[in-house]
Amino acid sequence: MGMVLFLCWTVGCNSSDTTQSKTTPTSEVVFAPLCDSVRIPDPLNVLYFKVSVLKTERRGTFEVVAWYGYQEGRGQMVLPKGGENFVPVLTKVKGEMRFQIGFKTDPEAVKVFPYYEVDAGGLGMKMNYTHAYSFQ
Repeated sequence: MGMVLFLCWTVGCNSSDTTQSKTTPTSEVVFAPLCDSVRIPDPLNVLYFKVSVLKTERRGTFEVVAWYGYQEGRGQMVLPKGGENFVPVLTKVKGEMRFQIGFKTDPEAVKVFPYYEVDAGGLGMKMNYTHAYSFQ
């Protein structure tokens, strides 16, 4: 296994392409997928409540995937109009089986605007918008 990784790294480092491509800066914010989890309080099984936020091909649109043990739920979150370049933030709500997805207007901003929620409390999973904003 270690030898395969070393060979892949070596081949990748020794590429014969020496031309440098010119890139133009864009206003697009680089997005890394968000994911968080919490263990489900069950004394017999080791199961987790997990939430992932993945970028789709459409600008300002994200796929929200949630797992509660073996159950899976999917939804789509669209950022408010005028905020297609905002940065999504995933946070766990303390003491509850709930995650909140908000956004920052700037990657260095401190304030997070709450926007979407994934809740696994009660009898099932629920995904819904919690706030409405317009930035036009």
